[in-house]
Amino acid sequence: MKKGFKKIFWMAFVSSLAYLGNKAYKRIIGIKNISKTLPQYLENVVGEHPEFKLKSTLKTINLSIGFSKKTFDKLVDLESTVREYINDFYPVFPDDKVDIEIYVKSEKESVPEETKPEKPEVAEEKTEKEKEVKVEKKKEETKKEETKKEKKEGKEKKE
Repeated sequence: MKKGFKKIFWMAFVSSLAYLGNKAYKRIIGIKNISKTLPQYLENVVGEHPEFKLKSTLKTINLSIGFSKKTFDKLVDLESTVREYINDFYPVFPDDKVDIEIYVKSEKESVPEETKPEKPEVAEEKTEKEKEVKVEKKKEETKKEETKKEKKEGKEKKE
């Protein structure tokens, strides 16, 4: 009788671990997918790429989404749009466990990195360093090739 209860206990234990593992896996995959697809979805809906930050704890998910002042004033119901998207595509996350914060991003943050002017001195230094590294790599390659040739010639002479 004890053996039967022991088997049932271990089967229940293993199945509960498998269930919790599967649940955690789905949550992690959901977080990964939300971080990729939600900004694209909002860009399609709103017409502007948002600033997106996602923080996850064991029980809750915190989404911080930033838009420019113009977009923020134009659209009033952004939070419900995000909640509907999460409910439709990610039912793993219940409504009460998702915190959404929508804010206006500052003008400094809205300037893309590519348009920021770079110091020309720094750019020149980078290119000079890159040139030096390339030259050193070429020297090393030629030395390796010479040693290989010498080894081949040494083997041929021995034979």
